[in-house]
Amino acid sequence: MNFEELFQKYKDGSATPEETAQVERELSKARLIETYLAGEILPPLPDLQSGAPTAQKELQAVKRRINARTRRIVLTTAAGILAVLLLLQYVLFPALNRRVFDTANYDEGKPSEFETFMCVFSQLHMPFANYAGGFAKSAGFGTQSISLQFFGLDGPVVMETRLTAGFLEGLTGDSYAFHKLGYKYTGNFAVGDSLGVDDRMIREIYEKLGNMPDYLGITAAMTPAQTLSIAEVAAMMEVYPDITFISAAVECGNGTQPLYLNLGESSIGFGDVYNDRYPQLWQTDTGADAMEQHLESELQFVADHPKLASWLNEYAQQPYMGYQAMLADIQKNGAKIYGLYVSGTGPALKAFGEGISTLYNHQGVQINPVHTEIVWHAG
Repeated sequence: MNFEELFQKYKDGSATPEETAQVERELSKARLIETYLAGEILPPLPDLQSGAPTAQKELQAVKRRINARTRRIVLTTAAGILAVLLLLQYVLFPALNRRVFDTANYDEGKPSEFETFMCVFSQLHMPFANYAGGFAKSAGFGTQSISLQFFGLDGPVVMETRLTAGFLEGLTGDSYAFHKLGYKYTGNFAVGDSLGVDDRMIREIYEKLGNMPDYLGITAAMTPAQTLSIAEVAAMMEVYPDITFISAAVECGNGTQPLYLNLGESSIGFGDVYNDRYPQLWQTDTGADAMEQHLESELQFVADHPKLASWLNEYAQQPYMGYQAMLADIQKNGAKIYGLYVSGTGPALKAFGEGISTLYNHQGVQINPVHTEIVWHAG
């Protein structure tokens, strides 16, 4: 007797105890199979023959339960993934990026350390430039494109970087214009055996400077015959008010990248935000002690931010510079200035070069013009 006949007898109550037990065992198996299949995603079931309407209805019910469960799983999973992506895009990634670059606090006088670092780094390594700030725009999932603007002798230079989940990528842009800001360039100063030996050439330069009209402003690299102290530079700035002192080239002993002390107005610190931790980072005095403290605070600030320092030095294909070691050397031996970037009229620069040679007994002070512009005088 097949199961269909046994099941009919079971339903109409004519089955023997043995037949009843057999049917109930099969039904128990069927329920177990149904429970198992409800948790599985199955391929479509084949159509059944019309001769088994009861079984067909049961199987259709099983399919409906399976499909409903599958839909719930898919929708729940999709909603979870979407929620995670939205959380990353609008909460987590922006929070990580703001830890690196955030201009929202400018009005409150609380600049990001990234912005302050860029000001410090540009003054230490770019004698012809000031960092003017940056702005960010969305560049994809979790990514911002950041434009960094510098102002140099020839106008603005814009470099780009990308910030993703708090990680900075490399700089892109006009690398030639960027290096014209003075970054990683040492060729304007006389070095080694060429220092102060060609008096005829120096006299020719002085003569040309003296014959230049006053409406031409000259930016020049001045190389003394021996290194100067910061105190000597500060004294020069007092004696020659007609000369604009831009920056001083400082011996740093690493043989890789020049180091500069900014001699103009400092834009570092955005007020006195950092001066408690880094005295004179925002310069409030132009005296020798304040200038030396300013240089030491700049080096300490960069040393305290090694990841940013490594990021920019990697762009220049330079290894990370030991700023802490430079700071220790300057604190022990004092800063040694081997060149000055200055600007003024030709006659003023001639008088400056000749006067420095006499005042400090330096023979053959070389002045190498690097930039010329027309200066408009009021009136």
